Amino acid sequence: MQNTHFLKGHTSFETAYVVSHYPYGNRRTEKYYWVETNAKHGDRLVTVTINPKTGNFNKPKLGIYSTFVYLFLNENSHVKHDILDFNGLPELIRQRFTEFFAQYDQASLSDFQRANVQSENLLIDAATKIQRMEGITREHFKNWAIKTATFIRNGPFDQIAGYPDYVPLADTSSSLPSEQAA
Repeated sequence: MQNTHFLKGHTSFETAYVVSHYPYGNRRTEKYYWVETNAKHGDRLVTVTINPKTGNFNKPKLGIYSTFVYLFLNENSHVKHDILDFNGLPELIRQRFTEFFAQYDQASLSDFQRANVQSENLLIDAATKIQRMEGITREHFKNWAIKTATFIRNGPFDQIAGYPDYVPLADTSSSLPSEQAA
């Protein structure tokens, strides 16, 4: 997550962040930016410009849904957006949660955004890892992943990065296949 000037509260056309004098061919127009939140799909960037020839709005451009989308101004004061997805290795997810909480005001999140952040977590990556494991190692990792996902989903929102580290078993006889060959 970039340490920049966040643009918050731009959640619909009516509350969009408006850039005047946006380049449109050899003319200038207005461009509107906002983050649309859908309870089932997450967030996405939406932008729309005014056609300077007709004065009518062009068709809105709809981004791809992600867990969390935010707007910010870069060092040149241009509007940019970025996403946070919390799928991946547990240590990377913790790092993303930690960066997120250090820089973004949680009070500005909607209930839907909080729910999306808490439901999109490490289970997707864990399912892939579990398929490559065998025996007691598989059960150990599976139990940790379920407990951790439950903690993230049901724990206090501001503490979701506090889930326990995964500690592998000392017995490597039933570890990942790639580790057995080494």
